[in-house]
Order: sequence, then C-alpha cells, then structure tokens
Amino acid sequence: MKRETKKLERQYRRLRTQAAETAWRDQFRRQRRLYKDKFTSYWCETVDKYRNDARGLWRTVRQLLNASQQSSTTKLSANEFADFFRDKIAMIRQSTATATPPVIVPRRSVPALQVFDPVTDSEIQSLLATSPATYCPVDPIPTWLLKELAPYMVPVIRHICSLSLQTGSFPTALKQALVQPRVKNPSLDLEQLKSYRAISKLPYVSKVVERVVAKRFISHANTFDLLSTHQSAYRQHHSVETAILSVHNNLVRTVDDGKVTILLLLNLPLINGVSDNSPLLIF
Repeated sequence: MKRETKKLERQYRRLRTQAAETAWRDQFRRQRRLYKDKFTSYWCETVDKYRNDARGLWRTVRQLLNASQQSSTTKLSANEFADFFRDKIAMIRQSTATATPPVIVPRRSVPALQVFDPVTDSEIQSLLATSPATYCPVDPIPTWLLKELAPYMVPVIRHICSLSLQTGSFPTALKQALVQPRVKNPSLDLEQLKSYRAISKLPYVSKVVERVVAKRFISHANTFDLLSTHQSAYRQHHSVETAILSVHNNLVRTVDDGKVTILLLLNLPLINGVSDNSPLLIF
C-alpha cells in the first residue's frame, strides 16, 4: 500500500498531469483509511483483551492517551539517592524508637494457616498467561521469551514455588531488586532529592511466587472472614471504584439523616517510599 502510494507520487511529480494527480490523491486517501482502520482495530482488540483486567486496561488507556513520561535529572547520582533514602529510614526509626507500642487486638479464634495447598503446573500456566509481561533488568531473560517457553519453564517455576512454601522462606536470589527514583509530582523541583520516591523493580518470577502465596492467604482469609468489610485493596471484585462508591454512599446517607459528616483522608503514597519493612512484617 505505502509502496504503491510512493510510486504514484513519483509519477505525478514526473508527469504533472491531472490524471496522475487524481490517481495519487485517491491512493493516498485509501492508505489513510487503511491506517485509520488498523489503528482503530488494534486498540479495540487491545482494550477488549483487558476487559477483565482493570490494571491492564488502565495501563492501555494511559498508553493510548500518550500520558507524559516521567522526568528525571542527571545532576543527582545513584549514591546520593541511596544515602538520602537510607537517611530517611534511619530518621523514621529514631523518631519512633520511644513511641508507645501499638495495641494489637486479638482476633477470634480461627485455625492457623499452617499447611499450603500444593502448587500445580496448571496454576503456574494460568499465572504466566494472565500476568502482565513486566520486565526487570535483573531478569535473566525477557518476560516475553519466558512466556513463549512456558511448557518448559512451568515445572521449574512450580518447583521454586513449592520449595518456598515448604521451607517458609522466599528465595534470596528473587529478593534482588533494581531501585529507581521516581518523581512524586511533575511540578516538583527535579534537582531536590526529596522530590523523589524509591521504586523497586523485582524479578518477574518473584511476582509469580508472591501471587501463589497471596492466593492461598486470601483464600484462608475469606474462608474465616478475616478481612474488613470496608477493605477494597487486594480483593477480588473490589477496586478503587468500589471504595469510592462505598464512601459516597455513606456520605449521602449520613447527609439524608441530617447528621454532620467529617471525611479524613490519609495520603499513604507519601510514606510508601520510606516505610520501614521490618516492623511491618511483624504484624
């Protein structure tokens, strides 16, 4: 199609006749229509592919809308970023060292999650097929290639997951991450270290192991009703939309009852980049 258009354009520029110009313009319009149809078809199929995957759908929409890329600076070194984030963690530990320990209210008696269901090849195959093909530079091979080799890699990944569940430990090699600074807000000064938060890019297989464990924990929590009814994160059929609808419904009903309503919002993303993982894992 493109070659034919170029051919007719050269003929018109050589002959300079009305017939040659008409033929070139008609061919150019057909090419434009073809490109437009292919563009529309591609994005319709892509959006349809993620109709049951909210995260993939939003990622596709951002790509379609040409969302602005993250800005960065070359004036700050990796060592400066590392020292800055380490100092933040040290400051948090120092400021909370004398704080009163939190009161943990014991839950009702439920059976402990002591035995995990065995990991199967079909489960790993499903995870590889449905999980996004994210890639981290520390991965030994590209994720798309790993998925192409799924018939050979599924038994290996299943064995890694099974060993992790049996030993109760996460593979040390899969804990290695590439930490990258990301601007919190595009309007912030790019030359200031405090304008960035640390983003850890983990190996693809580590996320598969995480999903295997999460599936068993969520199943146990749902079986014994351990999750709060108001929790929307990390739950099937729950999302940001369901959380907003719940809050909106509560506000409207309270206003209808003639009561005063106060909404307090905690901006957790501001502290996610500097949270201390050690005490979090205890609870």
